[in-house]
Amino acid sequence: LAHWRSVFWDAVEGHKYTVFIEYLFYFAGVALTLCFVSSYEGYLITMVALAIRTKLTSKAIKIEHVHIALSQIKQEDCMTYPQLLIGLVVGACRNVCLLGIYGYFVVKVNPLYLLYPIIYVTLSTLVGYVLAKPLINLNYLNQNMEAKFRQELTKRNYAKAFRNNYNLAKSTKILGYWQIGVGQVSVVLPYICLAGLYFSYKITFGTLMQVANALNSMTDCLSFYLDNFNDINKLIASRKRLKEVSII
Repeated sequence: LAHWRSVFWDAVEGHKYTVFIEYLFYFAGVALTLCFVSSYEGYLITMVALAIRTKLTSKAIKIEHVHIALSQIKQEDCMTYPQLLIGLVVGACRNVCLLGIYGYFVVKVNPLYLLYPIIYVTLSTLVGYVLAKPLINLNYLNQNMEAKFRQELTKRNYAKAFRNNYNLAKSTKILGYWQIGVGQVSVVLPYICLAGLYFSYKITFGTLMQVANALNSMTDCLSFYLDNFNDINKLIASRKRLKEVSII
């Protein structure tokens, strides 16, 4: 797709109908491949997570001090922990590969433009980290409180669970505002950065679209930590609970 954008949009600008049609078929082939790979990736992650869950569950069953609340926590975390861990590792590896691919197209125009996504994402992630930090403890407490409430249905336990869920939703909302805002701003910034080159006729329309998309994609890849704060916090909380009962 990174290669496709330059040729396709130059064909549009130059009214090259044959190339336009040819690259529509090119796009269709790439899009279908991406659909297959994305779907199969999710399937593989689940299968590997299930295999790890089997091992963790086998260990959990052997632990003697089991009561209802504790067993519910184990059952959920034995699946949540490996699924989140594998998903995040695979996602990080994918983004590293994409950074190399899109970085190549940016360097072809001017290596200095690589600084834009790095600086933008670094500042955005630092702010996001401050907003997301409370979620680690809130996610950890949420499982324990919900399990305790399921075990003993009292007004007091419900009040604690409700209060924690309310605080969790509030912190998640604030972080969500920042994540979505950063994503929306990143859509238009590459065009602002490249406008001078395009309007001075130093790059074609196709190159503008290609490099702007490359910068936007690099921003998305570098924002992996920011975009996945919620899952990372859940992973940390899940790991902490499993360590407390000696499963990991």
